[in-house]
Amino acid sequence: MTDGDWFPLASRFSPETMREEQAAATSIRLLVQLAGVLAVVAALIVGFVFAVLSWVTAAPDRGICRVSEDACDVSPLATIEQYTDVRFPAGTRVVRSDADPGGQGGFGVQSVSAVLRLPQGSRVPTLDNATPAAPEDKARAALREEGATSITGLESDGTNLFAGTADDRILIYVWTAYGQL
Repeated sequence: MTDGDWFPLASRFSPETMREEQAAATSIRLLVQLAGVLAVVAALIVGFVFAVLSWVTAAPDRGICRVSEDACDVSPLATIEQYTDVRFPAGTRVVRSDADPGGQGGFGVQSVSAVLRLPQGSRVPTLDNATPAAPEDKARAALREEGATSITGLESDGTNLFAGTADDRILIYVWTAYGQL
């Protein structure tokens, strides 16, 4: 082999070639880092947008609505009374409630359910044309979770009202059937 045979190999490792390869490698490394930063920023933006859209304060009649689940929590007592046609005594406290905003193109309320604690000395509200109803599993579980015993129920025109007692107070589980509103 002559010196000329080694020249292409030697020129490949010249300082100029090494600088060019280092510059190319640095450029690739910077592009990869930039892509990683952009991916993190995009993930943060998507996460923020999802978080904002997941919880939205809806119209006051529905409570706090989760767009991602098409459901609302913390429905006010006035909404519960409006859609169930049951009037509760002054001082009634909403323990928990929810509304399904499926009616009227998503702007109405399709169903409402709630657990309520009546003020001490109150009586179970009545329903017009009510018939006795056996407590359903969901109603029984909701009332027992609050400590209620002796659960009874009424049904009338799509509204179901179940009552039990806990700590000398009446607890109510009320809900409207889908499609009744």
